[in-house]
Amino acid sequence: MPPTLNLTVAEAASLSGYSKERVRKAIMERQIRSRKRGTHVYVGAADTAFLALCSELKVPLDKQQKRKVRSWLDEEGWTSGTRVQLALNDAVRILVTERVRSVWEQADRYARLKDELIVRDPSVKAGEPVLKGSRVSVYAIHGRLARGETVADLLEDFPHLSAEAIDIAYRYADANPRRGRPVRHRSV
Repeated sequence: MPPTLNLTVAEAASLSGYSKERVRKAIMERQIRSRKRGTHVYVGAADTAFLALCSELKVPLDKQQKRKVRSWLDEEGWTSGTRVQLALNDAVRILVTERVRSVWEQADRYARLKDELIVRDPSVKAGEPVLKGSRVSVYAIHGRLARGETVADLLEDFPHLSAEAIDIAYRYADANPRRGRPVRHRSV
């Protein structure tokens, strides 16, 4: 089954720790798969894990080696822990760290749930992204968590939401900031 490619460049960068420019370069060099839909380019969860793995490497790999590592990540076993290393040659072995596995799990979960939990409806908050079944903006959640509130505080205020929905909303808002001028906060 072909991989689902539904993470934007900004989302892949946010989840992997890579910059958007480095994600775009990996796409241009065909190190990761991408799909263009309209003006957006999309990548998959395994591609995001590959980017996280590349950010941890202490030795540079050439393009052919990077492609070999990326195709290895498509194979079964590394996410479950049964195949945690790849020998590129006698001297270089690639190990899947806990961070890389965690990035893959987070990217996979985010990719599956973002379209299910976040909606844009012109009749709700003028089309601003909100959590499905509510009028709670993803940017409001992001702002409150960024100011130091906890998920427990938000769950107390919005008992109809789940901790998972709050996490997905935070990640979405972090990777997809509002456009235009930043909001000016009034001084008290």
